[in-house]
Amino acid sequence: LLVGRTSRVLAFGFLYDMRDHADHVIVTRVEEAVQQAWFVDALTATEYDAVLFLTHMDFKDPLVDLLLAATRASAGAAVPVLFVTGHSHVRAYRDLDTRAASFEAGRYLDTIGFASFSLSPPPSVASSSAAAAATFAHLNIDANRASMAAAAGLADPASLLTAAGAALRGEIKRGASGLRLSHVLGCAPRTYKAAAGLGAAESLWRLYLDEVTPRTAFGGNASRIAVQSTGSLRYDLYAGSVTLDDVWTMNPFADHLWRVAPAVSGGDVRAVLSALHAQAPSAADPRTGPLPRYAATSMPVGDEKYELWTVDFDLPAVVRAYESQTGSAPHPVRMLDGSTSTDLWMRYVQQAWPCNGTAAGGG
Repeated sequence: LLVGRTSRVLAFGFLYDMRDHADHVIVTRVEEAVQQAWFVDALTATEYDAVLFLTHMDFKDPLVDLLLAATRASAGAAVPVLFVTGHSHVRAYRDLDTRAASFEAGRYLDTIGFASFSLSPPPSVASSSAAAAATFAHLNIDANRASMAAAAGLADPASLLTAAGAALRGEIKRGASGLRLSHVLGCAPRTYKAAAGLGAAESLWRLYLDEVTPRTAFGGNASRIAVQSTGSLRYDLYAGSVTLDDVWTMNPFADHLWRVAPAVSGGDVRAVLSALHAQAPSAADPRTGPLPRYAATSMPVGDEKYELWTVDFDLPAVVRAYESQTGSAPHPVRMLDGSTSTDLWMRYVQQAWPCNGTAAGGG
């Protein structure tokens, strides 16, 4: 695209239609923003060769199509439009029309995405997909030195290291050493996947719901149920030695645990779960892949009474759902003397997975 210094790119930044934002934040819905004068003026009163959207939304979010339609209405069908998308944490690509594409390049710096496109319309082709392919190209580069060196045409990955990079690496190592991040807590008997569905043997969330929370937070008390959204476990946990760094990487938020209410009927717990699923923003669903938007440590039975628990992040949503389903206001209490979800993982690894070949759980 950038031939010489003559190409001009009109760039926009958009958030999805976020509904669960903090009270002090104002979010303008995308449907409203595209009708406002600033957006239309930018497309009609500015000279540019291509349009770039940096969007915190899933690569296939309907809002991407809405933005493209609004752009086409003002800019016409010929201008190239590239959406650099995110939010669902996957590697994905979608052709939107013969001159537009949506590209999402992984998550948490596990991928470096490269995209390019032509300013000139493609030659006559038989199909719209072939036309888009002739216009756009994309590449997912694994975020490691060997892959980056290969992408840059370098034979030796070590040649990527600069003096400034070496100094920064030294500082990172010193910081990690001071925090004891390499300290081994235990040894995992297998690899657990954060994105695996709850029914999968390798599901990290199933391990957390079935074993980690009941064992370390509930002390085996079956009358306690925790309800939580499934976005907080951010990385896989690999077989073998598990360090402090591994746990913080996998569960970085250190949420406190709260008892929302002490005696909730099984039917009301189920109703709360249903309400949470109903109010969950659709734009957030792709992040959890095959996982439900919310999950519970167990399924309540009939009219038996349960303590309903949750974590910091989900407390406002769970309280709202409880109030709407029961008609009463709960009085949440912080539990476990301030221990956090990250503390629970550390405790579980130490107790259940000793590094002596006799792991006590989670197999």
